[in-house]
Amino acid sequence: MVLAGMAWAAAIRLAIADDLETAVDRVSGIVYLDANANGQCDAGEKPLAGIRITDSIGFVMTDDQGRFTIQIAADVQTPYAPARVVSMSWPSGFWPSGRWWRRLSELQPTEEVTFGLREDSQPWPFIFAQVGDCHGGAAPFQAEGPFVRLFKDQFGPALKFCVHAGDYGYCTTEVMDSMFDTVVRNTRDFPVPMFFNVGNHDLAGRTAESWKQPRHGYWGFTKHLGPVRWSFSYGGVHFAAVDWADISSGDYHEGVPAVAAAWLDQDLEAQPAGTRSFVFAHHPSGSQAFIDVLVKHGVCHVFGGHTHKYKQYMLGGKVPGMTVLNAASVATVAVLVQQDRHDLVHYCGGCKHGPHYHGKNCA
Repeated sequence: MVLAGMAWAAAIRLAIADDLETAVDRVSGIVYLDANANGQCDAGEKPLAGIRITDSIGFVMTDDQGRFTIQIAADVQTPYAPARVVSMSWPSGFWPSGRWWRRLSELQPTEEVTFGLREDSQPWPFIFAQVGDCHGGAAPFQAEGPFVRLFKDQFGPALKFCVHAGDYGYCTTEVMDSMFDTVVRNTRDFPVPMFFNVGNHDLAGRTAESWKQPRHGYWGFTKHLGPVRWSFSYGGVHFAAVDWADISSGDYHEGVPAVAAAWLDQDLEAQPAGTRSFVFAHHPSGSQAFIDVLVKHGVCHVFGGHTHKYKQYMLGGKVPGMTVLNAASVATVAVLVQQDRHDLVHYCGGCKHGPHYHGKNCA
């Protein structure tokens, strides 16, 4: 079973301590095979080559000794450098044994980052779930909350991870720490790892100038929940997420920004031919560059939220074979992934609706 529950939440919570609010301009480190899965690099544990590391702009790969150095490139979407994140994008057959991302504000100038992966059996079929906007600190995800009961009753051990579409509350500079800390606490005992999208209500400030300051833009999200762009593979399927706010013109606009589309293009380009890919964004709209990348790489489905309504539609209203699945507020889309197909089922209030879609390997 994947790293779950308290161990996964603890890996998130570690990120909010000792926030120095300074930023290094390059990050070096090592990725190793955590043979005993204890979350630390012990004597004799082997380095892992070919693991991708990203600063949410570009990628580097670990060398034969498992080592990497990444120069931090500018990101117009996160101009306040201490809020930037370096993360690991791992391949199928592995799963993090501890932390898989580090915020630049955490790192001392000479500190090396250590990422551990353990071998992980990932047979078909498996289930992943996506949940929608909760706007209440993720209260439904507490230990005995409705989502935990639903997931245990309906999915059992086949459920491997969950993705939240974003909008965890109503963020301001005054409440962001308490808001995101509540999300961390409420998801601490969730039975499987949860990955987080950033929504329009998860950021503070509405101009590029304000986002240069502490406690604005993605500041609170990256401090507590991790990178706004992330990816990994599981069971031969690739998963990637991008942000949904654009300040490149100087003012705030909603939509997947061009810089995120460019990052996604690099990420999908690195996948083996024929890989099924699923992409997550709070609301997949507002960017032709984003649509072009999805079409170029034959992405199967895009998952979003934002509208508080469950619906399926073709991206841009005109891209055949590429379906957007929007999760309703505090509802679930479960995806059963099999070798040559995937089935989507909508759950609301613990009730099953569907299956709604029988997808094939559309890469």
